[in-house]
Amino acid sequence: RSNIISPLQWTSLSPPLTLIATFSHELSHYLLLTNDTERLGSVEDEEFLTDLLSIASGFGLFLANARFNFSQHGDAISQGWRYSGAGYLTEGEIIYALSMFNKRYGHNSDQLEKYLKSNLFKLLKKSEKYLSSGK
Repeated sequence: RSNIISPLQWTSLSPPLTLIATFSHELSHYLLLTNDTERLGSVEDEEFLTDLLSIASGFGLFLANARFNFSQHGDAISQGWRYSGAGYLTEGEIIYALSMFNKRYGHNSDQLEKYLKSNLFKLLKKSEKYLSSGK
């Protein structure tokens, strides 16, 4: 355990949002692998637990925004689109966990509106409403 290597793909180092999400995920791997407590869940659960730890460590905003990216391109000769994603939890799962994190620590989610993608902010408000309903 003293020689932990976490390989990164150079393509994941840009844009900065993805870089932060990737670093927080890899740091969470390190924290999970080096703690002295019993392993939580199975080996198959490790990537999901890693994302949850990253959210609980305050990086949920970055994970949420980096989870799915779509772009189009075009010029006089060609056109097309591409998408990319980072992480293992779905956008909905990340947002729900972020809602729980905000509720637990009394954070005002309205401050996230200018930082979260608009569809994710709407989902965050919906998740908060569900959590406050007590269901």
